[in-house]
Amino acid sequence: MTRRLSLVVGGVVTVVLVGVVVVVLTSGGASTTRSDATVVAPPSSATVSAATTTPARSTVVLAMGHLDDPANTFYELFGRSAGQSTWTLVTPPGVADNGGLVVGLSTAGSLTAGFLPSGALTFSVLATSPDGGTTWAPGEVPGTLAPWPDALAPGPDGGVYAVLERPSPMVVGADAGLATWSPQVTASQLTASTSRCAVTAVTAVTVTAGGTPVVGTRCTDSSGSTGSTGSSGTGLFVRTPTAGGTSSTGSHGWTYVGTAVGGDGPGTTTVLRAQAVPGGVAAVVERRAGPTVSVTGVWAGGGPAATAAASTSAPFTVPDGWSVRATAVGGGSGGSVAVLLASDPGSGLRIGSLAGPGSGWVTTGAVPAGTTAIATIGGEVDAFVPSGSDLAVWASTAGSRWKRTGTISVPIQYGSSG
Repeated sequence: MTRRLSLVVGGVVTVVLVGVVVVVLTSGGASTTRSDATVVAPPSSATVSAATTTPARSTVVLAMGHLDDPANTFYELFGRSAGQSTWTLVTPPGVADNGGLVVGLSTAGSLTAGFLPSGALTFSVLATSPDGGTTWAPGEVPGTLAPWPDALAPGPDGGVYAVLERPSPMVVGADAGLATWSPQVTASQLTASTSRCAVTAVTAVTVTAGGTPVVGTRCTDSSGSTGSTGSSGTGLFVRTPTAGGTSSTGSHGWTYVGTAVGGDGPGTTTVLRAQAVPGGVAAVVERRAGPTVSVTGVWAGGGPAATAAASTSAPFTVPDGWSVRATAVGGGSGGSVAVLLASDPGSGLRIGSLAGPGSGWVTTGAVPAGTTAIATIGGEVDAFVPSGSDLAVWASTAGSRWKRTGTISVPIQYGSSG
Protein backbone atom coordinates (compact mmCIF):
# COMPACT_ATOMS: atom_id res chain seq x y z
CA MET A 1 0.00 0.00 0.00
CA THR A 2 3.06 2.25 -0.03
CA ARG A 3 4.26 4.00 -3.16
CA ARG A 4 7.28 1.76 -3.79
CA LEU A 5 7.16 0.65 -7.41
CA SER A 6 9.23 -2.47 -6.80
CA LEU A 7 6.90 -5.37 -6.04
CA VAL A 8 7.66 -7.38 -2.93
CA VAL A 9 7.03 -11.11 -3.22
CA GLY A 10 5.11 -12.42 -0.26
CA GLY A 11 1.76 -13.42 1.18
CA VAL A 12 -1.34 -12.09 -0.62
CA VAL A 13 -5.11 -11.68 -0.15
CA THR A 14 -7.76 -13.09 -2.50
CA VAL A 15 -11.59 -13.24 -2.47
CA VAL A 16 -13.48 -16.06 -4.16
CA LEU A 17 -16.89 -16.29 -5.74
CA VAL A 18 -17.64 -19.85 -6.78
CA GLY A 19 -19.80 -20.50 -9.85
CA VAL A 20 -21.30 -17.05 -10.01
CA VAL A 21 -21.87 -13.97 -12.08
CA VAL A 22 -22.70 -11.19 -9.63
CA VAL A 23 -23.81 -7.63 -10.30
CA VAL A 24 -24.29 -5.04 -7.57
CA LEU A 25 -26.61 -2.15 -8.33
CA THR A 26 -26.91 1.10 -6.44
CA SER A 27 -28.18 4.56 -7.17
CA GLY A 28 -25.45 7.08 -7.77
CA GLY A 29 -22.93 4.88 -9.62
CA ALA A 30 -19.18 5.38 -9.96
CA SER A 31 -18.59 6.60 -13.49
CA THR A 32 -15.43 8.48 -14.44
CA THR A 33 -15.13 11.07 -17.18
CA ARG A 34 -12.36 10.42 -19.72
CA SER A 35 -10.98 12.74 -22.39
CA ASP A 36 -10.76 9.89 -24.93
CA ALA A 37 -14.25 9.18 -26.26
CA THR A 38 -13.36 5.56 -27.02
CA VAL A 39 -12.47 4.81 -23.39
CA VAL A 40 -15.44 5.40 -21.12
CA ALA A 41 -15.31 4.28 -17.50
CA PRO A 42 -18.12 1.76 -16.93
CA PRO A 43 -20.91 2.04 -14.37
CA SER A 44 -19.17 -0.91 -12.71
CA SER A 45 -15.49 0.00 -13.06
CA ALA A 46 -12.38 -1.56 -11.59
CA THR A 47 -12.67 0.87 -8.67
CA VAL A 48 -15.85 -0.92 -7.59
CA SER A 49 -16.28 -4.46 -6.22
CA ALA A 50 -15.73 -7.32 -8.68
CA ALA A 51 -15.51 -11.08 -8.16
CA THR A 52 -14.58 -14.11 -10.25
CA THR A 53 -14.76 -17.89 -9.79
CA THR A 54 -13.04 -20.76 -11.55
CA PRO A 55 -13.10 -24.47 -10.63
CA ALA A 56 -9.81 -23.90 -8.75
CA ARG A 57 -10.60 -20.78 -6.72
CA SER A 58 -12.52 -17.52 -6.41
CA THR A 59 -11.43 -13.88 -6.04
CA VAL A 60 -13.09 -10.62 -5.05
CA VAL A 61 -11.84 -7.03 -5.03
CA LEU A 62 -13.49 -4.35 -2.90
CA ALA A 63 -12.70 -0.97 -1.40
CA MET A 64 -11.75 -0.62 2.27
CA GLY A 65 -10.41 2.06 4.58
CA HIS A 66 -11.80 5.61 4.72
CA LEU A 67 -14.09 5.49 1.70
CA ASP A 68 -14.79 9.24 1.85
CA ASP A 69 -11.08 9.95 1.40
CA PRO A 70 -9.51 8.70 -1.88
CA ALA A 71 -5.99 8.88 -0.43
CA ASN A 72 -7.02 6.51 2.36
CA THR A 73 -9.23 4.22 0.28
CA PHE A 74 -7.44 0.97 -0.58
CA TYR A 75 -8.59 -1.81 -2.89
CA GLU A 76 -8.09 -5.24 -1.36
CA LEU A 77 -8.05 -8.69 -2.94
CA PHE A 78 -9.49 -11.69 -1.07
CA GLY A 79 -9.43 -15.33 -2.12
CA ARG A 80 -10.86 -18.73 -1.38
CA SER A 81 -9.64 -21.99 -2.90
CA ALA A 82 -12.10 -24.69 -3.95
CA GLY A 83 -13.09 -26.78 -0.95
CA GLN A 84 -12.20 -24.11 1.61
CA SER A 85 -14.78 -22.39 3.81
CA THR A 86 -12.87 -19.23 4.71
CA TRP A 87 -11.62 -16.19 2.84
CA THR A 88 -8.02 -14.91 2.92
CA LEU A 89 -6.45 -11.53 2.23
CA VAL A 90 -3.97 -11.82 -0.68
CA THR A 91 -3.49 -8.27 -1.98
CA PRO A 92 -0.10 -7.97 -3.76
CA PRO A 93 2.21 -5.91 -1.51
CA GLY A 94 4.51 -3.05 -2.39
CA VAL A 95 2.47 -0.88 -4.79
CA ALA A 96 -0.14 1.81 -4.10
CA ASP A 97 -3.63 0.51 -4.92
CA ASN A 98 -5.70 3.63 -4.22
CA GLY A 99 -6.57 3.90 -7.91
CA GLY A 100 -8.09 0.43 -8.06
CA LEU A 101 -7.11 -3.17 -8.76
CA VAL A 102 -7.78 -5.20 -11.90
CA VAL A 103 -7.51 -8.95 -11.29
CA GLY A 104 -7.47 -11.74 -13.87
CA LEU A 105 -8.09 -15.35 -12.78
CA SER A 106 -7.30 -18.17 -15.20
CA THR A 107 -9.34 -21.36 -15.49
CA ALA A 108 -6.38 -23.16 -13.86
CA GLY A 109 -6.34 -20.75 -10.91
CA SER A 110 -3.33 -18.51 -11.61
CA LEU A 111 -3.72 -14.80 -10.82
CA THR A 112 -2.61 -11.62 -12.56
CA ALA A 113 -3.21 -8.33 -10.74
CA GLY A 114 -2.85 -4.85 -12.22
CA PHE A 115 -2.70 -1.55 -10.34
CA LEU A 116 -4.51 1.46 -11.79
CA PRO A 117 -2.79 4.86 -11.61
CA SER A 118 -3.24 7.12 -8.58
CA GLY A 119 -1.22 9.99 -7.18
CA ALA A 120 2.46 9.56 -8.04
CA LEU A 121 1.77 6.19 -9.72
CA THR A 122 1.15 7.25 -13.32
CA PHE A 123 1.21 3.85 -15.05
CA SER A 124 0.01 0.30 -14.42
CA VAL A 125 2.16 -2.22 -12.56
CA LEU A 126 1.47 -5.97 -12.76
CA ALA A 127 1.90 -8.81 -10.28
CA THR A 128 1.51 -12.50 -11.14
CA SER A 129 0.86 -15.48 -8.88
CA PRO A 130 0.79 -19.15 -9.89
CA ASP A 131 -0.58 -20.27 -6.51
CA GLY A 132 -3.64 -18.14 -5.86
CA GLY A 133 -1.82 -15.30 -4.10
CA THR A 134 0.59 -17.12 -1.78
CA THR A 135 3.55 -15.73 -3.75
CA TRP A 136 3.74 -12.87 -6.25
CA ALA A 137 6.25 -11.84 -8.90
CA PRO A 138 6.51 -8.39 -10.55
CA GLY A 139 5.54 -7.78 -14.17
CA GLU A 140 4.96 -5.02 -16.68
CA VAL A 141 2.25 -4.02 -19.12
CA PRO A 142 3.07 -1.70 -22.07
CA GLY A 143 0.88 1.19 -20.95
CA THR A 144 -2.01 1.88 -18.61
CA LEU A 145 -4.77 -0.64 -18.03
CA ALA A 146 -8.34 0.35 -18.84
CA PRO A 147 -10.47 0.75 -15.67
CA TRP A 148 -12.65 -2.31 -16.21
CA PRO A 149 -12.81 -5.39 -13.93
CA ASP A 150 -11.84 -7.80 -16.72
CA ALA A 151 -9.05 -5.76 -18.32
CA LEU A 152 -6.62 -8.64 -17.53
CA ALA A 153 -6.95 -12.29 -18.56
CA PRO A 154 -4.32 -14.96 -17.89
CA GLY A 155 -4.64 -17.93 -20.23
CA PRO A 156 -4.19 -21.66 -19.58
CA ASP A 157 -0.72 -21.58 -21.22
CA GLY A 158 0.64 -18.87 -18.90
CA GLY A 159 0.18 -16.02 -21.34
CA VAL A 160 -1.76 -12.86 -20.46
CA TYR A 161 -4.09 -10.55 -22.40
CA ALA A 162 -4.76 -6.95 -21.33
CA VAL A 163 -7.09 -4.09 -22.30
CA LEU A 164 -5.10 -0.85 -22.44
CA GLU A 165 -6.41 2.68 -22.04
CA ARG A 166 -3.10 4.38 -22.88
CA PRO A 167 -1.03 5.05 -24.95
CA SER A 168 -3.76 3.80 -27.31
CA PRO A 169 -6.96 1.86 -26.53
CA MET A 170 -6.44 -1.75 -27.64
CA VAL A 171 -6.06 -5.36 -26.53
CA VAL A 172 -2.49 -6.63 -26.23
CA GLY A 173 -1.13 -10.08 -25.46
CA ALA A 174 2.04 -11.65 -24.06
CA ASP A 175 3.36 -15.19 -23.85
CA ALA A 176 4.31 -16.81 -20.53
CA GLY A 177 6.89 -14.69 -18.76
CA LEU A 178 5.40 -11.43 -20.10
CA ALA A 179 8.67 -10.56 -21.83
CA THR A 180 7.14 -9.36 -25.10
CA TRP A 181 3.70 -7.82 -25.67
CA SER A 182 2.04 -7.62 -29.09
CA PRO A 183 -1.10 -5.82 -30.34
CA GLN A 184 -4.17 -8.07 -30.72
CA VAL A 185 -7.09 -5.86 -31.79
CA THR A 186 -8.46 -2.32 -31.59
CA ALA A 187 -12.01 -1.00 -31.37
CA SER A 188 -11.94 0.09 -35.02
CA GLN A 189 -10.77 -3.37 -36.17
CA LEU A 190 -13.62 -4.99 -34.25
CA THR A 191 -16.12 -2.58 -35.80
CA ALA A 192 -14.80 -3.48 -39.26
CA SER A 193 -15.47 -7.18 -38.63
CA THR A 194 -19.28 -6.82 -38.42
CA SER A 195 -22.10 -4.54 -39.56
CA ARG A 196 -24.00 -5.10 -36.32
CA CYS A 197 -21.77 -3.41 -33.76
CA ALA A 198 -20.02 -0.05 -33.77
CA VAL A 199 -17.49 -0.49 -30.97
CA THR A 200 -16.93 2.62 -28.84
CA ALA A 201 -14.86 0.93 -26.10
CA VAL A 202 -13.17 -2.39 -25.39
CA THR A 203 -14.32 -3.36 -21.91
CA ALA A 204 -13.20 -6.94 -21.20
CA VAL A 205 -11.00 -9.81 -22.30
CA THR A 206 -11.03 -13.46 -21.24
CA VAL A 207 -9.45 -16.71 -22.43
CA THR A 208 -11.40 -19.98 -22.56
CA ALA A 209 -10.05 -23.23 -21.14
CA GLY A 210 -9.12 -24.17 -24.71
CA GLY A 211 -7.04 -21.01 -25.16
CA THR A 212 -9.47 -18.94 -27.29
CA PRO A 213 -9.49 -15.19 -26.50
CA VAL A 214 -12.90 -13.50 -26.23
CA VAL A 215 -13.27 -9.70 -26.10
CA GLY A 216 -16.15 -7.68 -24.64
CA THR A 217 -17.08 -4.20 -25.85
CA ARG A 218 -19.43 -1.25 -25.59
CA CYS A 219 -21.39 -1.49 -28.78
CA THR A 220 -24.09 0.26 -30.83
CA ASP A 221 -25.34 -0.83 -34.23
CA SER A 222 -23.60 1.17 -36.95
CA SER A 223 -26.55 0.85 -39.36
CA GLY A 224 -29.21 2.08 -36.94
CA SER A 225 -30.82 -1.33 -36.53
CA THR A 226 -29.57 -4.59 -35.12
CA GLY A 227 -30.73 -7.23 -37.55
CA SER A 228 -34.03 -9.02 -37.95
CA THR A 229 -34.72 -9.11 -34.22
CA GLY A 230 -34.48 -5.35 -33.79
CA SER A 231 -32.53 -5.98 -30.57
CA SER A 232 -29.01 -5.15 -29.44
CA GLY A 233 -26.33 -7.83 -29.75
CA THR A 234 -24.06 -9.11 -27.01
CA GLY A 235 -21.00 -6.94 -27.67
CA LEU A 236 -18.81 -10.08 -27.54
CA PHE A 237 -16.18 -11.02 -30.14
CA VAL A 238 -14.24 -14.30 -30.37
CA ARG A 239 -10.86 -14.59 -32.08
CA THR A 240 -10.95 -17.06 -34.97
CA PRO A 241 -8.03 -18.78 -36.74
CA THR A 242 -6.89 -17.68 -40.17
CA ALA A 243 -6.83 -20.08 -43.11
CA GLY A 244 -3.22 -20.90 -42.29
CA GLY A 245 -4.21 -22.14 -38.86
CA THR A 246 -2.77 -19.28 -36.80
CA SER A 247 -4.66 -16.67 -34.81
CA SER A 248 -5.12 -13.33 -36.50
CA THR A 249 -4.46 -10.03 -34.77
CA GLY A 250 -6.48 -8.09 -37.33
CA SER A 251 -10.20 -7.37 -37.68
CA HIS A 252 -10.85 -10.31 -39.98
CA GLY A 253 -9.71 -12.70 -37.24
CA TRP A 254 -12.65 -11.80 -34.96
CA THR A 255 -16.22 -13.10 -35.10
CA TYR A 256 -19.11 -11.18 -33.54
CA VAL A 257 -21.37 -13.06 -31.12
CA GLY A 258 -24.58 -11.45 -32.35
CA THR A 259 -27.29 -13.12 -30.25
CA ALA A 260 -29.94 -10.53 -29.31
CA VAL A 261 -29.89 -8.98 -25.83
CA GLY A 262 -32.77 -7.14 -24.19
CA GLY A 263 -35.97 -5.82 -25.76
CA ASP A 264 -36.87 -4.62 -29.22
CA GLY A 265 -35.50 -1.47 -30.80
CA PRO A 266 -32.01 0.04 -31.11
CA GLY A 267 -29.83 0.27 -28.05
CA THR A 268 -26.31 0.26 -26.68
CA THR A 269 -24.80 -2.77 -24.96
CA THR A 270 -21.82 -2.79 -22.62
CA VAL A 271 -20.06 -5.98 -21.54
CA LEU A 272 -19.49 -5.27 -17.84
CA ARG A 273 -17.88 -8.68 -17.24
CA ALA A 274 -16.71 -11.62 -19.37
CA GLN A 275 -15.11 -14.69 -17.80
CA ALA A 276 -14.17 -18.19 -18.91
CA VAL A 277 -16.31 -20.88 -17.26
CA PRO A 278 -16.56 -24.65 -17.78
CA GLY A 279 -17.81 -25.07 -21.35
CA GLY A 280 -17.19 -21.53 -22.57
CA VAL A 281 -17.72 -17.94 -21.41
CA ALA A 282 -20.20 -16.24 -19.05
CA ALA A 283 -20.82 -12.51 -19.37
CA VAL A 284 -22.80 -9.71 -17.77
CA VAL A 285 -24.17 -7.32 -20.40
CA GLU A 286 -25.84 -4.00 -19.66
CA ARG A 287 -28.27 -2.62 -22.26
CA ARG A 288 -29.44 0.98 -22.54
CA ALA A 289 -32.38 1.78 -24.79
CA GLY A 290 -33.64 5.30 -24.17
CA PRO A 291 -34.37 5.64 -20.44
CA THR A 292 -34.53 1.85 -19.92
CA VAL A 293 -31.50 0.08 -18.44
CA SER A 294 -31.30 -3.69 -18.00
CA VAL A 295 -28.74 -6.37 -17.20
CA THR A 296 -28.63 -9.75 -18.96
CA GLY A 297 -26.65 -12.94 -18.40
CA VAL A 298 -24.98 -14.30 -21.55
CA TRP A 299 -23.39 -17.72 -22.02
CA ALA A 300 -21.32 -18.65 -25.08
CA GLY A 301 -19.53 -21.82 -26.15
CA GLY A 302 -15.86 -22.56 -25.71
CA GLY A 303 -14.45 -22.73 -29.26
CA PRO A 304 -14.35 -20.35 -32.24
CA ALA A 305 -17.35 -22.01 -33.91
CA ALA A 306 -19.43 -22.62 -30.78
CA THR A 307 -18.83 -19.14 -29.38
CA ALA A 308 -20.47 -17.56 -32.42
CA ALA A 309 -23.83 -18.60 -30.92
CA ALA A 310 -24.88 -17.69 -27.39
CA SER A 311 -27.81 -18.08 -25.03
CA THR A 312 -29.17 -15.18 -22.97
CA SER A 313 -31.34 -14.72 -19.91
CA ALA A 314 -34.39 -12.52 -19.74
CA PRO A 315 -33.38 -8.90 -19.04
CA PHE A 316 -33.24 -7.80 -15.41
CA THR A 317 -34.52 -4.20 -15.36
CA VAL A 318 -32.49 -1.67 -13.36
CA PRO A 319 -34.87 0.68 -11.51
CA ASP A 320 -34.72 4.40 -12.28
CA GLY A 321 -31.97 6.10 -10.28
CA TRP A 322 -30.02 2.89 -9.71
CA SER A 323 -26.80 1.75 -11.38
CA VAL A 324 -24.42 -1.19 -11.43
CA ARG A 325 -21.98 -1.01 -8.55
CA ALA A 326 -20.26 -4.41 -8.36
CA THR A 327 -20.06 -7.62 -10.34
CA ALA A 328 -18.97 -11.25 -10.05
CA VAL A 329 -18.85 -14.00 -12.65
CA GLY A 330 -17.89 -17.62 -13.19
CA GLY A 331 -18.19 -21.15 -11.90
CA GLY A 332 -21.03 -23.64 -11.81
CA SER A 333 -21.95 -26.01 -14.61
CA GLY A 334 -22.17 -23.14 -17.09
CA GLY A 335 -21.82 -19.98 -15.01
CA SER A 336 -24.46 -18.79 -12.56
CA VAL A 337 -25.42 -15.11 -12.32
CA ALA A 338 -26.40 -13.04 -9.30
CA VAL A 339 -27.22 -9.34 -8.96
CA LEU A 340 -27.15 -7.24 -5.80
CA LEU A 341 -29.40 -4.17 -6.02
CA ALA A 342 -29.24 -1.15 -3.71
CA SER A 343 -31.73 1.68 -3.88
CA ASP A 344 -29.42 4.12 -2.11
CA PRO A 345 -26.25 3.91 -0.02
CA GLY A 346 -27.32 2.64 3.39
CA SER A 347 -30.86 1.72 2.35
CA GLY A 348 -32.58 -1.47 1.23
CA LEU A 349 -30.80 -4.23 -0.69
CA ARG A 350 -32.03 -7.22 -2.66
CA ILE A 351 -30.45 -9.99 -4.71
CA GLY A 352 -31.47 -11.35 -8.10
CA SER A 353 -29.86 -14.58 -9.29
CA LEU A 354 -29.77 -16.97 -12.24
CA ALA A 355 -28.73 -20.60 -11.76
CA GLY A 356 -27.30 -20.73 -15.28
CA PRO A 357 -28.34 -20.89 -18.94
CA GLY A 358 -32.08 -21.37 -19.38
CA SER A 359 -32.98 -20.35 -15.82
CA GLY A 360 -35.16 -17.46 -14.67
CA TRP A 361 -34.38 -14.68 -12.23
CA VAL A 362 -34.98 -15.44 -8.55
CA THR A 363 -35.06 -12.49 -6.14
CA THR A 364 -34.64 -12.12 -2.40
CA GLY A 365 -34.90 -8.99 -0.30
CA ALA A 366 -32.88 -9.88 2.79
CA VAL A 367 -29.24 -8.71 2.58
CA PRO A 368 -26.95 -7.59 5.45
CA ALA A 369 -26.79 -3.79 5.69
CA GLY A 370 -23.66 -2.30 4.16
CA THR A 371 -23.02 -5.18 1.73
CA THR A 372 -20.80 -4.10 -1.19
CA ALA A 373 -20.06 -7.52 -2.74
CA ILE A 374 -21.60 -10.99 -2.81
CA ALA A 375 -20.41 -14.48 -3.68
CA THR A 376 -22.45 -17.53 -4.62
CA ILE A 377 -20.81 -20.86 -3.79
CA GLY A 378 -23.08 -23.78 -4.57
CA GLY A 379 -26.19 -23.18 -2.48
CA GLU A 380 -24.39 -20.65 -0.25
CA VAL A 381 -24.41 -16.89 -0.74
CA ASP A 382 -21.70 -14.85 0.99
CA ALA A 383 -22.08 -11.11 1.63
CA PHE A 384 -19.12 -8.82 2.29
CA VAL A 385 -19.53 -5.76 4.54
CA PRO A 386 -16.43 -3.53 4.86
CA SER A 387 -16.03 -1.10 7.76
CA GLY A 388 -12.71 0.72 7.90
CA SER A 389 -10.00 -1.91 8.27
CA ASP A 390 -12.41 -4.76 9.06
CA LEU A 391 -14.37 -6.93 6.64
CA ALA A 392 -17.37 -8.86 7.95
CA VAL A 393 -18.42 -11.96 6.01
CA TRP A 394 -22.02 -13.20 6.22
CA ALA A 395 -23.47 -16.39 4.74
CA SER A 396 -26.90 -17.69 3.84
CA THR A 397 -27.56 -21.23 2.65
CA ALA A 398 -30.61 -22.15 0.56
CA GLY A 399 -32.42 -18.98 1.56
CA SER A 400 -31.85 -19.36 5.31
CA ARG A 401 -31.32 -16.42 7.65
CA TRP A 402 -27.98 -14.67 7.34
CA LYS A 403 -25.28 -15.76 9.78
CA ARG A 404 -22.03 -13.91 10.40
CA THR A 405 -19.21 -16.36 9.67
CA GLY A 406 -16.14 -14.26 10.41
CA THR A 407 -14.26 -10.96 10.33
CA ILE A 408 -11.03 -10.25 8.45
CA SER A 409 -8.81 -7.49 9.81
CA VAL A 410 -6.74 -5.81 7.07
CA PRO A 411 -3.47 -4.04 8.05
CA ILE A 412 -4.23 -0.85 6.14
CA GLN A 413 -1.44 1.74 6.23
CA TYR A 414 -3.44 4.94 6.48
CA GLY A 415 -1.50 7.96 5.26
CA SER A 416 0.89 5.87 3.13
CA SER A 417 -0.37 7.50 -0.06
CA GLY A 418 0.20 11.05 1.05
